[in-house]
Amino acid sequence: MYGVEFWKGNLVRLSDKISEEKIFLPVFFEELKAVGLDKYFDFPECKEPLVWVEDKKGAYLSYYYSGELLAKVKKPSGFFGKPKVVYVSKSVKELKPIDIEELTEVNRPFLQKLEEEAKEYIKEKEEEFKKKTSFVMVSYSGGKDSQVVLDLVFQVLHVGEFLTLFTDTGMELPPTYEVVEETEEFYRKKNPEFGIKRAKNPKETIKLWKEFGPPSRMLRWCCSVYKIAPQLRYLEEEAKKEGKRLTSVLTYEGTRADESQKRSTFERTSPGQKVFKEINVRPILHWNSLEVFLYILTKKLPLNKLYRYGFRRVGCGVCPFASPWSEFLLWNFFKEKIKDFVEVVLNYAENMGVKGEEEKKEYLRKGLWKERSGGLGLDTDVKVEVLEALTEVSAVVENHRENFLEWLKVLGTVEVLENSESIKGEVFIENRPVPFELKKRDKGFEVTFKNLDSDQKLRKRLRGVINKSAFCVHCVGCEVECPFGALTTYPKVKVKTDSCTYCGKCIDFIDAGCYVAKSFTIHIAGGSGKKAMKRKRGQGINRYFTFGLRESWLEGFLNSQGNWFKENSLGPEQRKAFVNFLKDAELINEKKEPTELLQLLTKLKEKDSSLVWQVVWVNLCLNSGLFNWYSKRVPWGKEFSKEELIEKLVEEASLGKRTARNAINSLTNT
Repeated sequence: MYGVEFWKGNLVRLSDKISEEKIFLPVFFEELKAVGLDKYFDFPECKEPLVWVEDKKGAYLSYYYSGELLAKVKKPSGFFGKPKVVYVSKSVKELKPIDIEELTEVNRPFLQKLEEEAKEYIKEKEEEFKKKTSFVMVSYSGGKDSQVVLDLVFQVLHVGEFLTLFTDTGMELPPTYEVVEETEEFYRKKNPEFGIKRAKNPKETIKLWKEFGPPSRMLRWCCSVYKIAPQLRYLEEEAKKEGKRLTSVLTYEGTRADESQKRSTFERTSPGQKVFKEINVRPILHWNSLEVFLYILTKKLPLNKLYRYGFRRVGCGVCPFASPWSEFLLWNFFKEKIKDFVEVVLNYAENMGVKGEEEKKEYLRKGLWKERSGGLGLDTDVKVEVLEALTEVSAVVENHRENFLEWLKVLGTVEVLENSESIKGEVFIENRPVPFELKKRDKGFEVTFKNLDSDQKLRKRLRGVINKSAFCVHCVGCEVECPFGALTTYPKVKVKTDSCTYCGKCIDFIDAGCYVAKSFTIHIAGGSGKKAMKRKRGQGINRYFTFGLRESWLEGFLNSQGNWFKENSLGPEQRKAFVNFLKDAELINEKKEPTELLQLLTKLKEKDSSLVWQVVWVNLCLNSGLFNWYSKRVPWGKEFSKEELIEKLVEEASLGKRTARNAINSLTNT
């Protein structure tokens, strides 16, 4: 990766003598008009770029012309926002197109080095892995990075040695579909055998949005369902056509280290980060954005028009990871194309208590929908109530979507022993018979598994099968987790018992065993609705900061005669935690004023201190998400280790392990 410097005229040149990490990107007339600079400068609506932009993560865009600052623009704040021009050069009035031929000439030696090294790497990895894989593939998205990788691979490998696959999420914007067609035509002129294959989820995209609820930064079901699953399904089918089993795929992709902190840690070649059957090769991992653009411009490759509008990255339209700048451009250029997805978000906001058109717009603009972590605010008629006892797991399910007995086959061989008013049978899990009874109900079924021990892995899988039969929308997300092709989920679920090895991967890949079930999990605390617009620190599950409600704290508070807030020996974090306990126990109100209950318990403590604790515990179970979960979800009379409680909380509340550990520490320290 080279540095960059301004060169003669309005050019930029790569340099190996500059270490300053400034990156300038080409800007086209469409972006200049979008930010309002057409009011200050005259410029043609030309194919070539006109100026350069330094686009940092901050609030401003700095545009340069001939090495001098041309204008500075404050970025708009997402949907409905407007850019604000804060500085304009008075020395320039007319902007001329960048000379691509001159740009090519001054950067030729640097680009040649990058190109030759990348091509050598591509060939080296092809020779290393070709015999170990079922396919060699270019993962093509229509973005600038995969455009460069495709061109490099096209030069190195024969068309018949690799396939190019575009995975259509159904959320792409029109210019992406256009560049796919343009690219296919571009390379067919060079080799008529070239083609771009398409993969897509068989279900309509907007329908899945409505069935799942909008994706979020915590619930990234969209990537697996729209991208990974269709890609793997396509490759599985191609392998079958060729009479072979899909073992692994050598995938050339356009991932670059400077795209994100996470990607900066990626190796240039590694096993798939998301797909176990892939070997990912990243030929341009260490290129920067300018080098990618220069390669495309100087080679005259097809360029997705989204970059002309000002998009820095190309992907799905409405995305929980989109920047406010991208959302401004979306609304400015593609309002009609994204309206169905925006409507799903606004409906979700309304269900979360956000009323009024202006308030819903503000909710969308602030991106609060991106914080969704569970099923609160989602509409579904599916109901699942799982109860656990010492030796049993039972569930009552209403309005289930799939055949329970068919899903049960992924755990082991199923034998039906009696089929009358209820179905009684056994499922053999690791050569151990687990008896079950299945009863029909008006709107669903009731199932009970018996003779269980404390094996949490087994119990988790039983809950997963229950969730799958209840929530399955045939999204194919879990189908591709099966390493033996034993599972089909679209259009109906079918388990091939002669191929299934009962490995559990179709359940263990996600908490709750099902993407939809996880999406509809009602969490202990948090939320992304109206309250999220005014949320304060300390309102979540970690409101007790790992501290338990200690007996000495409560006694000291009850004995303080109202002076506790003035005089106490607790540290700052202990004090915050204890105040939250007092609020949840209804001993003080939000203003920290004593309640009537506090006065009653203060009088009662000398006569029956245990009753005081009983009242406090009952109120904690009513008002505290953590204690409520414990009272309802942890079976009475059953022993759990702390680690087992942590795992259970992680699964059922979709929390990170550290968050869950802190919460369980608060619980066990009480």
